Amino acid sequence: MTMRQLRLRYGATCRTCHGVLPPGTTAWWDTDSKSALCTECEAGAADEPAQARADAGASAQARADAGASAQAEYERRRDNREQRVREKYPRIGGALLAIAGEPQHQRAWKQGAAGERAVAKRLAKLEPKGVLALHDRRVPGSRANIDHIAVSPAGVFVIDAKRWSGKVEVRDVSARFKPADKRLYAGGRDRSKAVEGVVKQMAIVRSALDGPMSVTVRGMLAISGAEFPLLNIRGFELDGVRIGDLDNMIGALRAGGELTEPTRRAIFDQLAERLPPAT
Repeated sequence: MTMRQLRLRYGATCRTCHGVLPPGTTAWWDTDSKSALCTECEAGAADEPAQARADAGASAQARADAGASAQAEYERRRDNREQRVREKYPRIGGALLAIAGEPQHQRAWKQGAAGERAVAKRLAKLEPKGVLALHDRRVPGSRANIDHIAVSPAGVFVIDAKRWSGKVEVRDVSARFKPADKRLYAGGRDRSKAVEGVVKQMAIVRSALDGPMSVTVRGMLAISGAEFPLLNIRGFELDGVRIGDLDNMIGALRAGGELTEPTRRAIFDQLAERLPPAT
């Protein structure tokens, strides 16, 4: 870990106390993890064990990865669209882009990246509770990614964050006298594929934790911006995936459990190695 003191050109957040560091603030910069440390936390860090400092650097790097692939996809789509418009309308392309604004399907990627960073920030606040988190991990042999993986005393959790509107509910869409066919709806739209995606991600994480690191893996769909029925205000489960708002998910991560600190670190290291960053 290489640290140097400097005056920040851009705003940052202290990786230890999560305090806001405005541009121009004198702080310490970790060139390896690309994270900032305020002068007060740096003064106290000298007394920390080497392992604790290493853990802080690894955690800071994991947070830096949050939303990276979604942000990259947004920028790719934005740049491609801008190029197409400017090539088709060389003289007025810039004006057309400014007037039209961003299409929703493009803007959704930017919103998704921001949402992932927000979840990463919330998970970072659970570090003192023994929660270690990885973000934006690549699925081997695929272009898909896993938004968040949290390792807490209560177990290993795969978390997919969504921002939807309208009421969230489970509907049985089976025909009369047929087996139940329960599906997830939000705002009147069938969102069951999101649950299927989390189930697949859970299987991938389980396969990455085979052998002595085999533990129970749970799935979560953290939904913001939507409305939950009064009877399900605390969320519910569908196909083994816990569905609720982010506060509900955080409550489950804070629950006590049997995974010791050395075991959590070993699980975290194995997942970090076998599921590398998506970008």
